[in-house]
Amino acid sequence: YQRRVREASTIPLNFHWFALQNPSTPAIFLTLNGVVLLFLFFFMRIIVGNYYGYLYTVQFLSRREELPVWGWVFIAAYVILGFLNLYWFTTLVRYAKKKPRTDSQTTPSTTKKVQ
Repeated sequence: YQRRVREASTIPLNFHWFALQNPSTPAIFLTLNGVVLLFLFFFMRIIVGNYYGYLYTVQFLSRREELPVWGWVFIAAYVILGFLNLYWFTTLVRYAKKKPRTDSQTTPSTTKKVQ
């Protein structure tokens, strides 16, 4: 259950990617979708994901004597994924701080040079 909850940020991410591929996408859609994406990514992956990781770590460490090797791998994976999610969130924030595309702008691949 908790893995699927954290993936809630993937839906606006996919919409954002598709919208960026279409130069006629309104800038307001990109802006609103970006806000939703940042909120869901932060809340679901950073807050909820780390909370569940903490709960599982406490549960595993309470039985430290009988903890199998895969339990230690699981704890290490949660720590690594937590840092990776922080890295991706900071990357998303840096991207969001860039000047957003206006409706009159197009991507370089769609512009034609007139000679």
